[in-house]
Amino acid sequence: MAEEITNEELKGMGVKIGFLIKNSTMPEDVKKELFDILPLMDINQMERLMNMLEAKLIDEQTRDIDKEYKEKIDKAYREHSSKQQEVDKKFLKRIKETINHA
Repeated sequence: MAEEITNEELKGMGVKIGFLIKNSTMPEDVKKELFDILPLMDINQMERLMNMLEAKLIDEQTRDIDKEYKEKIDKAYREHSSKQQEVDKKFLKRIKETINHA
């Protein structure tokens, strides 16, 4: 059975959902539909909607950060890979020199 929720908690949830919908990148018609059906939802549906909207907002806000770090990681990998290839070439050259002088 669902946990009892006070009117104040319900109001706070409504404000939070309204904020999340308003600040979402969803098309305006989708936002309007969500606002229209919100009064018809039960508490569990509202909580699920709020969780989905929070996850979407976090994803949208961190997308650029994720891209920035991915680019930094890719650059570091390329630099490391390039340096490793140089080390490998020098090592192979020394091995060949050692074999040729033996």
